[in-house]
Order: sequence, then C-alpha cells, then structure tokens
Amino acid sequence: MKVALDEDPYFGFALARSASSESDEVLVMDERYALSQVGRIPRAVLARMDAVDLIDDVLLNGFLVDQVVVRDFESLDSSLKTVWGAFRELMARARRVGFRTVLVHDAIITVEGLTLPREPESLEEEILADRYPEIRDYARDWWRWGRHVKEGLLTLRSAADPSCSKTMLLDLRDLGALYNGTSEAVLGLLSGLKALKSDWTIRLWVSPEASQFHDLDRRFPEFLQVWPGPLEKSVVVFRPIQPWSLQHLESLHSYGLFVFVMMFDTIISESRIGAPAEIDRVWGALARVADGLFYISKFTRDRFRRRFTVADNVTEAVIYLATHPEEYVSGEESTEGDYLFVVGNHLPHKWLGPTIRDLSIAFPYLPIRALGFEDASIRMLAGLPSGSATEEEVDRLYRDAKLIVYPSQYEGFGIPIIRGLAKGKTVVARETSLLHELADQYRGPGNLQEYSSSSELVERVAEVLHGIPREGMRFGRGLESDECPRRHVDVAREVMEMIESRLARPEESNWDRRQAMFEFANAYRLTGFF
Repeated sequence: MKVALDEDPYFGFALARSASSESDEVLVMDERYALSQVGRIPRAVLARMDAVDLIDDVLLNGFLVDQVVVRDFESLDSSLKTVWGAFRELMARARRVGFRTVLVHDAIITVEGLTLPREPESLEEEILADRYPEIRDYARDWWRWGRHVKEGLLTLRSAADPSCSKTMLLDLRDLGALYNGTSEAVLGLLSGLKALKSDWTIRLWVSPEASQFHDLDRRFPEFLQVWPGPLEKSVVVFRPIQPWSLQHLESLHSYGLFVFVMMFDTIISESRIGAPAEIDRVWGALARVADGLFYISKFTRDRFRRRFTVADNVTEAVIYLATHPEEYVSGEESTEGDYLFVVGNHLPHKWLGPTIRDLSIAFPYLPIRALGFEDASIRMLAGLPSGSATEEEVDRLYRDAKLIVYPSQYEGFGIPIIRGLAKGKTVVARETSLLHELADQYRGPGNLQEYSSSSELVERVAEVLHGIPREGMRFGRGLESDECPRRHVDVAREVMEMIESRLARPEESNWDRRQAMFEFANAYRLTGFF
C-alpha cells in the first residue's frame, strides 16, 4: 500500500480489500452496490483488472494514511464519537487540500467474519455532510462506480458452475405481437437455440403480449421469460434485433459483461423513414463499443462497414439465416393456384405499389394477392396489411400461389425468396448482389428468376403464365458439393461458437469502453454541459 502512496505526492490514503483466512476469495467492496448473485470475488478476477484505482473518499476495513497527511493534519476530531467518523473527517479535510484516496486491490487484509465496516451513525454522517457538503457527491460517485458491477460480472464468467458462467439475456423487447420478417428471423433463432440443447441458461426479455401472440410458453418452455426487466445480470446480452437508440445500448450494457447485436440491414438509416433522429450516431457508437456484430449477409456487412467505422476489438461475423428448404415448409402440400403473390410491406423500398400497378396493367385479368399493400381501385387485387396476417395465413399464400414476385429494392436477407423456393415455386425477384448471395447459399426446389426493370418483370411473369421454360439462377455455389444449406440449429450454433470464442478472453470485453461512454452521456444528462 505504501508503494501506491509513493506513486503520487498527493495520494494521501490507501485502502485495502478484505478477505477471509479460510478461502482465496475477496469480499465485494460494498454489498449495497454489488451484484445480487456475487458476494465474494476470486483473486484471479482482481488480477485481470487494474491493481490500483483512484476513487472518491470512502472507508474500508483496512487503510493506510500517508506520512505527510499525518504530519500536516496532526490530530483527529475528538468531537466525533466513532473511529469511522474521525477518519472520514480527516479524509474530508485532506481532500480540500488536494490529497486523494486510492484503492489497492492486491493489498488484502484478513478479517474474521469477513464483513464490511458497519454503517456510520446517521447523525454523525449528517454532521460531516453539513460540514463538508462535497461528501454527498463522493457518496453518489461511489454508488455509481462501475467497478462494483464489472468485478461481479467477471466473477460470474469465471465461475465453475455453468448456471453462473453461461447465462445469456436475449433482448426481444422489439418482438411485436405480429408476424413479419423480423419475428420470423427471431423465432428461427429461438428454434435453433432450443435444438442445440446447450448448457447455457437463456432468458428472454419479451413482453407478455408478444409472448402470447407467438406462443412462446409452449414453443420454448426451456427459456425463462422476464418482464418488464431482468432482476439479475447475465454474462452475455444478445440483441438479435438491431438497436434504435442510445437507451437501447445503455440497457444492454447495464445487464451484462458482453454485448452482441445482430444487424439485419441499414435501410432505416438510408431512408430515415421512422428512424430516430440520432440513428447514425447510435450505430456509430455500436460499431465502437459492442463486443460482437453479426450480419445476416455480406451485403448488410458491407453496407454497415461503409457507413460506420468498426473498431478493431469488435468481433464481426456474417451469419446467414436458415436457407434449408425444410425449415420453410409446413405439413401441407403446395398447390398451383391461379393468383400472383407479391410480397413486401408498406415501406417504400419494398416497391409494392409501382410493381402491382405495372402487373395489373400488363395482366388485367390475373388475380393478385399482396402482403403489405392494399388499393381498392385495382379490381383484381386482394391485399393484406403487413403484420396483421397469422403465420398460417401467410404460409397458405405462399403454398397456393402460381408464382411469387419479390420486388424489394433493398434487403438485408430476403426470407420470402427462400420461403417461396422451398415450396417449389417460381420466385421472380429484383436483381441485386444480395440475390446472388442468397442463391449461392440455397440448395433445393424452386426456380429463381431475376429482373432489373419493369419490362423484364412483365416478361418473366408472362413466361411463367404461358409455360415457357427459362433456366433460373444457379443454386449452391457458395456451398461445398456435399454441404447442406443452413438450418436454424446451424445458425444458432454459429452464433454461440462466435460468442464463446469471444468469452474465452473475458479481459477483452468492451465493457470499459461502454461504461466510459455512458458515464459521459449521463454527466451531460445531469448537467447539460461539460
């Protein structure tokens, strides 16, 4: 401890940690602010952190006062009744002159019973705070100090018991009580995690409404559901839906040591439709302080990288959603109906309106079903609002269509393409680099036709209607000759392998970066300026 005091002439007090003579564990610094699951810290965990921390003034069981403070502040205040009060007053006096307190984590004293110092008498505490008002600030900063949480999280990660060291919180707060592409991707991931049967304890942060709509209790009884918020910290927080606000990121950070996020696409940043005003700054921060980013395609990864600078210590991986046709077929056989099924939603980049108007002009007597678009003026159109249909209704639309058109201008993956092909349908989709990427990852039934203009779209549809054969896009070029396309369990396995690889180096967590960022943001919230 004296070595720590000697590092700076204005280090006046050095505090030690407390341990029991019966174990190799160290007591938490303050039970009031420690993790509820953690009471003692292995010394190996402390060794992964800075050996000395400069802190605001508190008292622990063991401390050393620098000889300069002893010399210049000759006596304790005899009007105070307790040793705690007398030394706390000495700290306050010395602090006003500039003497600081350091906490030396590798200086450990043995305490029988292994308890923290008793709480100060409330009257004495008030006397000191009235005499030295800054004491209230020091107490607030001690309460907010992130080290209480970080060493607890590292302790969870280092535990031999998997129920502590392998805990994951899945942030599904944006899983709505509706069926759409996002919910289909999330439910596929949950199915994969269930099929893995790993020793991870997984909690779902999900609303009761969404849980009931998607029947999560019956489908995934293995996963504990928490709402309105978790009561315990987890080693990993994984958000399989991209975040929209700084508050999203802060809440992820507040519940775990490692934070992983899955990015679907960047369209909300491009179009700004429904986008929070600060979305680019949020994703820019994500690129710097997340522990891992998973992209559902190379297309999404490339868009994200060109718009945001990803820090070197952020793990990145392209993890495709399931492309195996068996993951997208129900028990009922497909039929060749008489209608054209156009898939999308209400957003402009889905390009439903222009596409359906072109098709209705070119084929005035062809029934058209649309998911995500309605227009009473188009006589042969029957439309369903996106999200309002059930999973069974949507499946029937795919199953009984004559052919499927997917006109979206911008996608991160394109589940409707794989889903239509899996049912043996001809799918006509806009030519993009993503379309070729999907074709390379798919192997199975169906015929995939690409188009680049409205006239080509009409031509492709006409060929199908009149039975004119055309060779479709080649499948499976991104797979080995004997390799099967990904199932949901393969997706979940890739995710967990990436996470576990990163967790093998707990000291490399970006927790400190996130903590510093949010401390900065909170200071601004409190003061409005710096």
